[in-house]
Amino acid sequence: MKRWLSVLAACGLAMTFSTSALAQVPHVTGGVGDEEREALQAQAKDYNLQLLFAIKGSGEYIASVKLSIFDNAGKPLLAAEGTGPWFYARLPEGRYQVVAETAGNRQVRWVMISPDKPTKVYFYWPEANGGGR
Repeated sequence: MKRWLSVLAACGLAMTFSTSALAQVPHVTGGVGDEEREALQAQAKDYNLQLLFAIKGSGEYIASVKLSIFDNAGKPLLAAEGTGPWFYARLPEGRYQVVAETAGNRQVRWVMISPDKPTKVYFYWPEANGGGR
């Protein structure tokens, strides 16, 4: 991971690597440009929850999503703003609620994280509601 951080810094890419202050959830977000997206995808194997935010129909990416993740009991684990268009997190096996919001339009999904393969979730907003790009 240090190698990738060095590569990203050298390229001046705007990916964000962090750990949520709520529950120490490792995550990374970004992927607006081609180089940034390639660097992010190279790390995909390290994260078992992979989210994408885009406009329905055009597929245009949205990079200004407010995101919250809750455990099965409703305990908040992660709260992040300005995420996207790709968001990867590493969570323990279990069931989680993912809440994504942009331009006042909120979507909620329940996801299962398993040890076998990553869980991929795609959030699409109608053109009129995806204005938070």
